[in-house]
Amino acid sequence: MTPRSRWLLCTLLGGVIVAGAGIYWLGDSGSESEAPAASNSGTQGALACTKAAAKDAIVGSEFEGAVRELGVVRDEPLFGGSGYLVTEVFCRDLMADDANEMVARLDCCAGNAPTPWAILSAEQGAWRPVFYRTGIQVSLTVQRGALVETSPAYPAGVPTCCPTTGRTSRISWSGSAFTVRSKDASANRTIRIGRRVGVTRLGGFRVRDESPIDAAREFGPPSYVGPNRELCVVEWRDLGLLIDFASLGGVDACSADGRVGSIALADEQAAQAGWKTNRGVKVGMPVREVRERYPHAESEPVPGLGEVLVLIEGRSLVGVPAASPLLSARIADGAVDELQMSVGAAGE
Repeated sequence: MTPRSRWLLCTLLGGVIVAGAGIYWLGDSGSESEAPAASNSGTQGALACTKAAAKDAIVGSEFEGAVRELGVVRDEPLFGGSGYLVTEVFCRDLMADDANEMVARLDCCAGNAPTPWAILSAEQGAWRPVFYRTGIQVSLTVQRGALVETSPAYPAGVPTCCPTTGRTSRISWSGSAFTVRSKDASANRTIRIGRRVGVTRLGGFRVRDESPIDAAREFGPPSYVGPNRELCVVEWRDLGLLIDFASLGGVDACSADGRVGSIALADEQAAQAGWKTNRGVKVGMPVREVRERYPHAESEPVPGLGEVLVLIEGRSLVGVPAASPLLSARIADGAVDELQMSVGAAGE
């Protein structure tokens, strides 16, 4: 099962549980934080700051395509039938240029479904999405001219039905682009790759000998934990990070005895988090640039995944004598859509 299909399965299963239990949100409650008004009235110059205007701008955009990749809405209209609704719209000056941008958040169906959202800028008389995030369930506030995104998180020992804390990211304008900074995770986003051994470090996390407990210290409380005997799927969705931990002999893979089996960094959240290998390969990079760094990389078609570019092969810790992919890049529309790393530190 692919990381994305695992994510979708976990989301759907989690939605049944969380929808029944309710969700506890943590927002910024300081005096300098203001809750954005979910208004469907007002104007930005000649442009309306309304839910209807947001819908018109989203349909046919790259943002709509990213929302559809979640698999919730297929052939039917995005905003029709069992699709999404624009549930929150507000306009604020987020670029410090004395002009408002529009922020639009979408909601759909199951209680634990992601709530995609986008920042839209007024360009040539029309709204256009210029920044978006799709794979997270969030609440949004505004603080000192920046967006603050809060999503559910699960400290050690907290049931997945009942999140009691949150992960917080600050999205601000750098002067040329919107950047994302996580309050909960280390700022180290370098992926250390050995030529023959594959990934050795993910930021400050030593993938060969550290556990889910150590990962939580590096990346903060996870967005999702899926224990299943000898397998523990852990996600930090705001970082675009998914790690499969494993163990042998029935030991709890979510405990200090779990070790990394594989890692995936996917979609816009991984690109926005700033992950890159020590050769500079990152999610969103054009294939031609990847091949400049790995001229001997081989392309393989994989059923259900499309084209996968194998960047490094070697002998994993699993002990299989034949060479196997240690670092691969899934390709979509001529660019890296996901980085996949095989570790096998549990010897599974």
